[in-house]
Amino acid sequence: MTANNLFAYGAVCEGGQDWKILGYTRLSDGVLILGRSGQLPEAAPGEGFCPLAEIGTADQTNHVAFAMEAQIDPPLGDPDGAMQLATYTADSEGNLTTASTYKNMPRVAVGSVSNLNMSPSGKLLAVGGSLGLQIFHFNGASPITPYTGLLGRASSISSAGTTTTTSTPLTAVQAICTSTPSLRPA
Repeated sequence: MTANNLFAYGAVCEGGQDWKILGYTRLSDGVLILGRSGQLPEAAPGEGFCPLAEIGTADQTNHVAFAMEAQIDPPLGDPDGAMQLATYTADSEGNLTTASTYKNMPRVAVGSVSNLNMSPSGKLLAVGGSLGLQIFHFNGASPITPYTGLLGRASSISSAGTTTTTSTPLTAVQAICTSTPSLRPA
């Protein structure tokens, strides 16, 4: 959901070439209807990006981050390395544009991505996955850049003098983005 609460985005990555970012528009009665779709980032020659439907998050200035999996020889090929992160900008009509390409999208160290969570400031992006947690600088429309390496699958994470106990990477992502003073907006 974008900061203005007017647009939401999901993704489809099913069989054939039905891989795309889907846009939804909120009507005045609050109902979301299918709206504008976004283009997938440029993939390496002979590859395509499979966007992950439940894995998206937005900052306060209508930029949206998605996790993508590069596929060799789509749609029947195999994954090509670690998942990557793309950033999009939503305009006032809900149209998504991206400057993300396979060349500037960072690869994650967390294994299979299960959650993305934006810090309240919109400056950091926490990525949870099967191997643990990783934090990235979120730069709006500019490419996302790594902030940490893999933080691991620890049951507690210490930051800014406090310890947060977590049971999964998902709760670690949520805890880091919502309760760590250094990640809150100034």
